[in-house]
Formats: sequence, C-alpha cells, structure tokens
Amino acid sequence: MPTVHARTQTKLGVASFRDATDDDPEWMAAYFHRPDAHLDTLIDRARLGTLEATIDRFRAMIRNGDPTQLRTAFIIDLDGRPELIVFTYGEIAGLDPSNGRLEWSRPHKSDQGVNVATPIWGSDHLLFVSSAYGGGSRMLQLTRTGDTVSVEERWNSQRVRIHFGNGVRLGNRLYASNGDMGSAPFAAIDVGTGDMLWRDRSVTRATLIASGDRLILQTYGAIELRTFL
Repeated sequence: MPTVHARTQTKLGVASFRDATDDDPEWMAAYFHRPDAHLDTLIDRARLGTLEATIDRFRAMIRNGDPTQLRTAFIIDLDGRPELIVFTYGEIAGLDPSNGRLEWSRPHKSDQGVNVATPIWGSDHLLFVSSAYGGGSRMLQLTRTGDTVSVEERWNSQRVRIHFGNGVRLGNRLYASNGDMGSAPFAAIDVGTGDMLWRDRSVTRATLIASGDRLILQTYGAIELRTFL
C-alpha cells in the first residue's frame, strides 16, 4: 500500500474545446492568420488556406472533435535502431523515422477514438498501450530482425483503462489511474499478465512521474510524493 511522503494543495484550471462558444472560432482562426514572425517559425502558413477555411475547421473541431489531433508519437530504441511509435485514432503503429515507412501496425479502437495516453516502452521490448471508452489495454512485444519488425500480443484487458492521464512502469508493475467515466482509482498492474494487483480509491485522476522508487502524483487539488509496494 502507498506511503505519503509529501503533499501540497494546488489550484485547478481546465479548458478544452468543450468550453468554446459559437463566437470563438473567429478569434482562434485570426490568431493563426495574424502577422507574426514567431508564428512563421512554428507553422506552415501556406497550409492554413484562407481565413474562412480555418474558421470552418475550428467550428468542426468544436462540434465533432478532431481525430487527427488525438495522437501521441515518440521514438524508442528497438534492437539498436530508432523506431517511431505513433498512437493515433484507432491504431498503434511503428514507423522508420528516417523515411516514414510503416513497419507495423495493430488496431486499438475506442468508442470515440480517444487514444491519448502515452504508451510505455520497456527495455524488455514490451510496449504497453491503453485507452478508455472501450479501448482497454494491451501489451505488445516487439522484435526486430533486419528491416522486419514482428509484434506479439502478450495480453489484453478491458479492466485496465487509462483515460487522459498517464502511466508509469517501475520494474514489473505499471501504475496509473484506472477507469474512464467513473472515479478512476489509482492501481498497480502486473506487467506480465495484466492482472490488477491493488487499487487505492483515495487517489483518483492522477498524472505521475517516477523519482527513483517513488512516484510524484498530481491529482485533483494536490501534488503528492508516494512510495508504492
């Protein structure tokens, strides 16, 4: 069970496209079209199109959500070569970062395509993937032979679901807030089997990082330093 080492209260503030009003697409689009040398270094203005087209796109994003934005990408070392892992709307995939060539992919569908939790890569070649809204979790083992990457699914589970937070792996355990629309209590999951080892309902909706054998958690209203056994 967890031991609390430190705790401090924080103020909360959450904003998203759900908070936008009917008038917001105009000023959102105007921001990206205004003359600004710094923005020129960050985005390709030529791909924006007209101001009216950008306004229409923001209206669609507010109304329906934008599945192209629900993705996570990072690079791992796979048997001595870099591999670009992309977790996107409906699948998890690996690409050659030097040329963008797709090397493998596996479906990972959720009811609303919300695959936003960053997958977790281990030195034992295990890749943990999780999402809410019916997506569940799966553990994939990746192996490279020359230019070919083989993928084996070790387990999958609907009992393990990371919503919009993140997970951390320490040794043979994964730690994360588990659940989607409910309280999402903090949990420990066995890396090898996907079994739930324990849940702590005093910690909910946490994002976290590891510091040695301890975890620093940010929850609704607090930051905590804990040790988990």
